[in-house]
Amino acid sequence: DIKPATHAHLPGAHVGIAAMSLVDPSAAPDGHAILNLIRLVPYAEARQWFPPEDGGNDWKAWRRSDEYERRKQEFGDRMIAAAEKILPDLREHIVYRTDASPVTYARYDWASAGAIYGVSRAGRLKGSKSPVRNLVVAGGGNVGAGVEAVVISGADAAEALVPGLLASPPGERATQAGPTQAAA
Repeated sequence: DIKPATHAHLPGAHVGIAAMSLVDPSAAPDGHAILNLIRLVPYAEARQWFPPEDGGNDWKAWRRSDEYERRKQEFGDRMIAAAEKILPDLREHIVYRTDASPVTYARYDWASAGAIYGVSRAGRLKGSKSPVRNLVVAGGGNVGAGVEAVVISGADAAEALVPGLLASPPGERATQAGPTQAAA
């Protein structure tokens, strides 16, 4: 048994395990579970996943190459081996598997070098507000990674522009003061 979020920090085995179906049992059929294995890699290591010639955010030929597919599967195999330190014989119970790499995150999220947390904002921005009046920041990496963090950052941005917006009943939202109007 594991928790919905488990981190294995064992010698030679660093992997995060997110057990989505423990949070939402309807996400997997009865008798099955959904596990996401995650390993953060340093920027220099992430850059090594990309082809030598940076061709934008497509890299279609590279993604379909035998070398890339082999590397991605080997990386996934190592993460499964690390997870097996906590979940013995995990490999034998996998029904469906898909592997991802920094190239995957760069392709689908347009994230530089596949960074899942976005650009470092250390000491520069607090929450959604920016130093520019009525300019707010929302999206991946603003308050964290993942769908929930993106939704929270969008809500924070809306609240920064229209204070009280999210606390108002839906029918009253249209009458709220906008960012250039003074609230009564």
